[in-house]
Amino acid sequence: MSRGKHVPIRMCIFCGRRLPKGALLRLALDEAGRVVADPEQRRPGRGAYLCGEEACFRRALTLKGRRRLISAFRGRAREISPDLLDNLAKRGGLKGHE
Repeated sequence: MSRGKHVPIRMCIFCGRRLPKGALLRLALDEAGRVVADPEQRRPGRGAYLCGEEACFRRALTLKGRRRLISAFRGRAREISPDLLDNLAKRGGLKGHE
């Protein structure tokens, strides 16, 4: 009996859904300590994941959501990239963000 290739499972930091790693948007820190999107999933270090649900993108734009994003990196994140917030606003169906 052969075993299939292992598929890593990750959890969305907002809704808690568990999905294969490749189905989630990975967030990571850049060299300046800003939270940025990591679509290739290649940046080093700790990552945080978002599922594709509109509600999760909307939650990421709230003050509480931004705090959750920063805390996901265990105090290493300094800020959230403005480009990331704009991208999340577009994915969440919003024209702008707070």
